[in-house]
Amino acid sequence: MAARQKQTYAYTIDEISRLLGLLEEPALTIIAVCAFTGLRIGEVEGLQWEDWCDGCLHVSRSIWRGHISPPKTQESAAPVPVIRPLANMLEMHRARSGFPSCGPVFRNGVGTPLAMGNVLNRFILPVLNRCATCKLPKGTRHVTADHDWKRDESVPRWRGWHGFRRVVATNLQHLGANVTTAQGALRHSDATITLRHYSKVVREDVRAMMERLGESVELNANPIRDTERTPEQPVSPQPESVN
Repeated sequence: MAARQKQTYAYTIDEISRLLGLLEEPALTIIAVCAFTGLRIGEVEGLQWEDWCDGCLHVSRSIWRGHISPPKTQESAAPVPVIRPLANMLEMHRARSGFPSCGPVFRNGVGTPLAMGNVLNRFILPVLNRCATCKLPKGTRHVTADHDWKRDESVPRWRGWHGFRRVVATNLQHLGANVTTAQGALRHSDATITLRHYSKVVREDVRAMMERLGESVELNANPIRDTERTPEQPVSPQPESVN
């Protein structure tokens, strides 16, 4: 008898909205990129500002545990449309970073790519694994005389980075896209991979469907917060890449 396939998870739009309402930068923008592009987390870590042009993110590299590699497949190098709410977040992130035109989109203090594992452990898990009573993270010293640590179940659980990749396929199909369009959005070489592992219930059709997804986010999600004091952008025409 064949082994039962392990059940995978796709975040819901509601969970993503709640996550965006809880997290601070840089985790907030990183989660938004994951949720609204379907990029693999290594591809997010490898993003550079030069990769954002013509309204798309062009995947040129992936970073895993410090090792840089080319895109996983030829299809993985396809451009990924950026919906307008995410484009606005990326521009705010660029402003906070000093308006760079090249180099890592998410960088550490010495200018090299920010390790996503560190982002998870330092900025995401402490927020999601907070105490229901005192709201402090698990493992943090807090008042124990009157209560034990118990996870706050009102906060979404961490389901892994790939849960954001799956949500793109799931929600595109809920909006009426066919599996071929979802395959294009995730840049799979085979549509059966999309159906079997990523869909739960891109070309010009991919761009159109991603725009519809962006409209649903604007209507249903809480307003995306600027959690840091973003410097005012210079008065100049916006780069063509965000149109």
